[in-house]
Amino acid sequence: MVTHGGTPPPLRGRSVREANREGGTAPAHRPVAGINRFRAKSMRSEMTDAERVLWIQLRAHRLNGLSFRRQVPIGSFIVDFACHEYRLIVELDGSQHANDREARRDRLRQAWLNAKGYRVLRFWNTDVLRHRESVLEAIIETIARSTPPSRSAKPTDLPLKGGGEASRGQP
Repeated sequence: MVTHGGTPPPLRGRSVREANREGGTAPAHRPVAGINRFRAKSMRSEMTDAERVLWIQLRAHRLNGLSFRRQVPIGSFIVDFACHEYRLIVELDGSQHANDREARRDRLRQAWLNAKGYRVLRFWNTDVLRHRESVLEAIIETIARSTPPSRSAKPTDLPLKGGGEASRGQP
């Protein structure tokens, strides 16, 4: 049997918990409820016109090299577009979000996502369809004002491997 890093890979048919007990590794992503995974996949195939228009601009790192995913399960919610590196969520709302009940649900959802460290940008479908460039500029401006958590330290702040110049007694 081939081992990877001294531990055998999880056996087929075993749960993640069982695999971890047997010395396997933890999964790369947080577990997602099966129903949310199914709903997200079906939502990807049934995108609205506005979602399609925006996705053409966001996919494949087309917008300033940023990595966006569409119809992403986060907690018990499925968000329209997410850039995990900058913890930014872009939501597109249709006319059904204009009533009081949906607006209240959107506020609760946004509060939960904010508590998890995400910023949420909301746009009306009509804005995306009529003023696409303005929507893209707003996304770029929001990201430009922030620093991703993984890149918050400047390269000069990081210690040099092996001590660098300081270890040789040079200034």
